[in-house]
Amino acid sequence: MTFFLILLGVLGMAAPVAGAPTIGKSPRLAGRIEHAEVLPALPPTLKPGQLYGAGALQQRLASQSRRFLIPDWLAGVWERASAQEIGRLQLPSGRKLRPAGQATARVRDKFGTYADGQGLIWQVFNPAKSLGSVDHGSAVDYHQVSFYDLSIEPDDTVVVKVRAVHTVVSKVTRRIVTTYQDEELNLYTSTGNGQLKTDSSVKVFDLKGKPFLMTRTVSNERRLRPFSK
Repeated sequence: MTFFLILLGVLGMAAPVAGAPTIGKSPRLAGRIEHAEVLPALPPTLKPGQLYGAGALQQRLASQSRRFLIPDWLAGVWERASAQEIGRLQLPSGRKLRPAGQATARVRDKFGTYADGQGLIWQVFNPAKSLGSVDHGSAVDYHQVSFYDLSIEPDDTVVVKVRAVHTVVSKVTRRIVTTYQDEELNLYTSTGNGQLKTDSSVKVFDLKGKPFLMTRTVSNERRLRPFSK
């Protein structure tokens, strides 16, 4: 996932985040999947200036776990060391901004939670484990995944769609500094010999669910180890 990278991008720091290659239209990945135009507004309790409570994000958890079939070529642990941001757009104007370019982005992706009796490998999205945080010095970014979907596409390609709510909280006052939502479209394509090509698009929305930024990043990943049953 790229949650901490998204925060850096929103705050104007140089870091690779994913995004969109076209202006005025959400990108379509693998011919079917595209970004939402808007997202639902968040509750007033998450507005900047409000005291942050531990249950503020938990109340928006998905209702139940879901599982997704993982192809054998993707199952296992993957790692990338860098990523190149190749597109950045201000929304809704569509004004092109300067991409961050090549940057260090050491990230590991793990695909596969368990194998069933037939040897099929499944990924489980558990809402109870969808909360996390990233320490940024003077503030902490608390994030919660509100939606997760994985689809197997033709030509050894998988698309992962993730939506998350981010609440950035001051360590000193415990008040909310900013709140935003993001939607990731991550396209993973096998290039053979334990290598993946990734094409990631991220659309960022404000508290009211209106988009204000979209970026695109490409990278390569190598398989560290296959899925272990």
